[in-house]
Amino acid sequence: MLLSAFGIRISVESADARFIHLLGLRYSNLVSSVDDKGADLRFRHRRDESGAMHLLLADGEPLAVRDSTEALDRIDTEIVLALQRLRSDLLFVHAAALARGGRCCLLAAESGVGKSTTAWGLLHHGFSYASDELSAIDPVTLRVHPYPRALCLKQQPPPPYGAPPSTVQVDDCLHVPADALPCRSVGSPSPVAALFILERAEAARPASIRPIGAAEAAARVYPAVLNALAHPDRGLSPVLRIVREVPCFRLSLGPLEQNCVLIRDVFDSLELPDRIARWGYR
Repeated sequence: MLLSAFGIRISVESADARFIHLLGLRYSNLVSSVDDKGADLRFRHRRDESGAMHLLLADGEPLAVRDSTEALDRIDTEIVLALQRLRSDLLFVHAAALARGGRCCLLAAESGVGKSTTAWGLLHHGFSYASDELSAIDPVTLRVHPYPRALCLKQQPPPPYGAPPSTVQVDDCLHVPADALPCRSVGSPSPVAALFILERAEAARPASIRPIGAAEAAARVYPAVLNALAHPDRGLSPVLRIVREVPCFRLSLGPLEQNCVLIRDVFDSLELPDRIARWGYR
């Protein structure tokens, strides 16, 4: 199977039909029809004579893996690392990216807060899917390049946002294939129009949102940068440019529908001429 992301070609070879099926579900939006000659990254998934499973990386020794799930997770990690190395011109941020009206919003949060669940909810409120956890930002144009692999949820979302029947459970994660999403996936880079920092509320309260300044936004986004050392000032310069040029908000999470409606309404309001006065962005 040949995959393509950010112009990088990735070849994965395996004779295991179940493994190829799971790989296709996870990366269906990244499958390429071009032949794999000259692939930038190669993986071989195989079993030896004893039946033990191995994953052979392009430039390393075979790695023993317990099962197809572990092999997929290792491939996923290696792809992300390789993309950072081969596309060091992009700033890679651990954040979800959704598009609406030709523009993109980023959702950043600590692991387990609810970033992917919020992204899944927004797909039911008029947003298109770019990524649930890897945002590749061009620091010159401030455009986000899509990475629409299967959306991964750590738990079943509440009604009416339940995962579709074609969702695949792998260990403790629910993978929603691209063709099961309630919207189309983004096919080209989109300019960043808003950044939302998500946080859990201290108690069960309604969702609330407020604008934040560049300093607070930078302090919260910078730890989520994956390839900071590839950029000027150890990644601080591009982060500061983003938070200075893009309206930033802090969202205290409540019920999923409230979170999604708040993000959508704020995002849409940014199209208005009076958005600076309305939200107090600086």
